[in-house]
Amino acid sequence: MINLKKALLRLLTIGLFISLPALVSATEKNIAVYYAPNPPVDLLAKFDRVIVEADNVKAEEVAQIRKGGADVFAYVSIGEVSPTRQWYSKVKKTWVLGKNIAWDSDVMDLTNPEWQQFLMAEVITPLWNKGYHGLFLDTLDSFKLFALTSQKQKVQATALHEFLVNVKKQYPEMKFIANRGFDIMPEIADQLDAVMAESLYASWDNGHKEYKTTSEKDQKWLLAQLNNIKETYGLDIIIIDYVPPHERAKANKIAKMIRDNGFIPWVSTPELNYMGVSSVDVKPTKVLALFDSKVDGHDKTAIINKYFKPIKLLNPEGTLELYDIQLGLPTQVVAGQYAAIVTSKKVEPQESNYREWLSKQIKQGVPVRMAKVG
Repeated sequence: MINLKKALLRLLTIGLFISLPALVSATEKNIAVYYAPNPPVDLLAKFDRVIVEADNVKAEEVAQIRKGGADVFAYVSIGEVSPTRQWYSKVKKTWVLGKNIAWDSDVMDLTNPEWQQFLMAEVITPLWNKGYHGLFLDTLDSFKLFALTSQKQKVQATALHEFLVNVKKQYPEMKFIANRGFDIMPEIADQLDAVMAESLYASWDNGHKEYKTTSEKDQKWLLAQLNNIKETYGLDIIIIDYVPPHERAKANKIAKMIRDNGFIPWVSTPELNYMGVSSVDVKPTKVLALFDSKVDGHDKTAIINKYFKPIKLLNPEGTLELYDIQLGLPTQVVAGQYAAIVTSKKVEPQESNYREWLSKQIKQGVPVRMAKVG
């Protein structure tokens, strides 16, 4: 039988559990953006604002995040509709200005009253009923692809403003964050709480599938746009930059650079499926404990007692999450969500998939340890 006290000390010395750092400032705002399914609600609830992809989040998860004090915003594409949306078949051709070939989406006519009614009834009201009191508004100025004159663009922007006003009439507590939309700020700024832009210092090149540092020219242009919005309209500015998961120190450095401009940072991965860094770096305390039910059975209490009891005693408040590898290897990003991985299963040479998966987690900065049999 392994000495329990020594086991606990060993876990402490390898840094298995990581505590929350001190907050940067009691008044400094922060945000998290997480689009993947099964969001880490315990971590997201620690932020002021949280943006999610509503199709990937359950109503009870929204409630859990809000219970922690966060405002939860749902992603909503106002000016374009993707064929992947469940309600796409209900969209009428008369509502469409044209096709955005680059994204295989339909560009919508914001002046069309039927499209506005559809958005309210089929998208916004259901979101409100699920607990979302905020919307992250994307593709606000996509109409410029087809409304080519300043007069036509003005008409579209005015229609957008009227729609946002109507949403707030129906749901007075609703808050809006705009994704860019710099050219239409004069029309819509009075309805917004914040404006978001991405890639101020660190970007993702989707064509070459690589992380890049933005050019000084691009930085200056974007800073000028954002500072003008902040000074003119008094809106919060949110920046999303992209850094690989294993470069957490760099992510913190980028976040500080963004904060130094008076903006709110979120430094994450391009898939937005990773718990990144904002004005605070929220550290996970939960441990992912892997077991093999084919060998160990399904009695979770017995499994914990056999492999993971020292960890459970050290951190008793439900922060040990058992996962059966017979269900397949975890698909979510582990880095940023779990303090460590502990596995009860010895990695045999022929188990290449399991070995490669564990190796990937280590490269992304997640400690991996072999559990001791109690």
